[in-house]
Amino acid sequence: MKESAVHNDNLDGRSPSTRQIKDLYRVLEQRLEAAEEGEDKEKIEAVLEKVVDAGRKLPGVLEGMIGSWNPSLDTIQTGVSHIKEVVRLQQKGEEVNIHAVRFSVPQLLDDLRLLSEDIVKKQQIVLHEQVNMVTTEVRLPRNQLLQALINLIKNSVESIEERVLLKGLPVGEGRIELTALTEGAWLTFIVSDNGNGIDPVITDNLLRFGFTTKSQGSGFGLHATGNFVVSCGGTISIESEGIGMGATVSIRLPNNGGVKDV
Repeated sequence: MKESAVHNDNLDGRSPSTRQIKDLYRVLEQRLEAAEEGEDKEKIEAVLEKVVDAGRKLPGVLEGMIGSWNPSLDTIQTGVSHIKEVVRLQQKGEEVNIHAVRFSVPQLLDDLRLLSEDIVKKQQIVLHEQVNMVTTEVRLPRNQLLQALINLIKNSVESIEERVLLKGLPVGEGRIELTALTEGAWLTFIVSDNGNGIDPVITDNLLRFGFTTKSQGSGFGLHATGNFVVSCGGTISIESEGIGMGATVSIRLPNNGGVKDV
């Protein structure tokens, strides 16, 4: 089981290499000013020599820094590309063609973490993953599946937030469990949370368009997710023992789902 955590100090000026360059520049600047004030030519020459030496080393330092940034930049670019695609697919009135592609499930989960990170961290929620797959490569509509999983994570976050507001759960104790597993020719994703839960009487209505238990919800997310799952020949189920008891949503999809290849 893996806990989702992303630390990206390299991009905000707090990396060790960035601090070292700033500290070195500050020290050299102070020494040069002190030497100039005392009109000590030998000290000035010594400081300037250190500046020149630092200048020679700087390209190598920068190269190492850029090398350490590249994985983060690549990840961000991947996330941006997926966000653009998700927005495009959700534009009102647009006709969406569902195509299957081969892709890696672990890579899909990496993208899911990236796109869900802000809302999860904002509510101080811990997201755990468990992957139990015989094969990690599948053929399904990748972008639509990613959006479906984002919808489920978002619903869990909102449910946890609601329970916290109702004083049923302390801040920082929200948990979401995401499980990916294969069963024969089927791929299953299970999203469980310790949020506010659902009245079992209304679980059958949750996939209806426009039905929502949230004061500001649209009811579109679960409806769209359910439609996508059914279009692939899969099934979706929602379970909860009641209010204050959390909820579990499972989607089961056929690997090589009944959609067109690209």
